[in-house]
Amino acid sequence: MKYTILALLITFTLALRAESIVDVNNKVLKKEIRKYFPDYQYTLDEISLPDNVSVTGKYFYVNSPKTNPDLKYMYVGRVFTVRGSSKNDHSPDNSSEFFDYFILYDAQQVIKSVRIYRYQATHGEGVNASGWLRQFVGYSAQKRLEVGRDVDAISGATLSVNNITLDIQSKTRILQQITQ
Repeated sequence: MKYTILALLITFTLALRAESIVDVNNKVLKKEIRKYFPDYQYTLDEISLPDNVSVTGKYFYVNSPKTNPDLKYMYVGRVFTVRGSSKNDHSPDNSSEFFDYFILYDAQQVIKSVRIYRYQATHGEGVNASGWLRQFVGYSAQKRLEVGRDVDAISGATLSVNNITLDIQSKTRILQQITQ
């Protein structure tokens, strides 16, 4: 009984944390979507994920009466960049350094834009540069991303570069799987 209550409490806490990550009213996100729908006529409809898929963010369909094939899907999520932790350690103890970002995709799940809108880490802010983020435009799940080969490394931003690269690759593959 004691462990059941603890498990429920942990699940509820993690669900609240994931909910707070998704900021679809962020100014940067709205400005980026306006490039595709300048008349503001669009809605974001959350995509339900299968039970076996777990992400620290959410996927959305971008719908509009004026269909724009250049923008169909969106992912909003969080990347953790704690120094001294493993790349995939997203435990509550290792969540003090992170950044929140979004990816916009076209109808073929090809990346149209990547932007970071909240950076809460002490190192690696070079990944915020729009010029650096532009290298992900055109990426699709059929390709592989490797830092130093396909993605430029940034001195002093090793964790941020590696973690966002892995996250973009992972989230793009998941989108392809859930939209087939």
